[in-house]
Amino acid sequence: MVAVRELVSNLKKLSVIEARANEVRVQIIKHSKKIDESKALIERTKSVIDQSHQALREQKKLVDRLELDSSGLREKELEVKQRGKTIKKQAEYNAIEKELDAIAKQLRETENSLEVAWHDLDHETKKSASIEAKQGASSETLTQNIKDTDDLKAADERTLTEILAEKIDIAKNVPEDWMKRYEQMIKSVPNPIVPVSSESCSSCYYSIVAKDFTRLKRSEIMVCRNCYRLIYLDREEEADALNAQF
Repeated sequence: MVAVRELVSNLKKLSVIEARANEVRVQIIKHSKKIDESKALIERTKSVIDQSHQALREQKKLVDRLELDSSGLREKELEVKQRGKTIKKQAEYNAIEKELDAIAKQLRETENSLEVAWHDLDHETKKSASIEAKQGASSETLTQNIKDTDDLKAADERTLTEILAEKIDIAKNVPEDWMKRYEQMIKSVPNPIVPVSSESCSSCYYSIVAKDFTRLKRSEIMVCRNCYRLIYLDREEEADALNAQF
């Protein structure tokens, strides 16, 4: 009787420990998921900053190109004017004037474009600085969140190690054949060992046949014919359950 009660007690303890371990495992998985999500957000933040920097670089390239074009046109205009000072024929002079007009027109268009490009560059510079400040702050927050969550995960992993060590200690007091049955059931259900209540399995409510109930009354542990959980009869537990109903 004492041996069976001890076995039931140890199996129930294992069931409780397993439930605790599963709760901690769930938390560890949640922590890992949160860390992965935060890391993904940091990468997305970096991508936003990189895109902003790229847009700023492209705008600077445009300004540099237009400034170079403007400078080249001014040099060309000066060169044509110098050439015009040596011309004596009217036809050549007319050609020079026409060329200067074309250069002036092109120069005006280039400088107008340059003015717009400078305005856009100023806007892009402020926009990039704003994005970098905002995303940088977000990245710092996410980095801190990762550290905090990683600390929680490490703490839960230590707790899980302690729980599993406790499980090993209790399992040493459970016969190997019962331990195998328990391990098989715990993979399928969270409560592999349950008491008998009103001559039925308290989990699936399957009515226990007279022959099996007689064995249970002899303080044996059995396997439920319906749900395959380990079942036992404890008169004190059954009386407490009945009293709780009234």
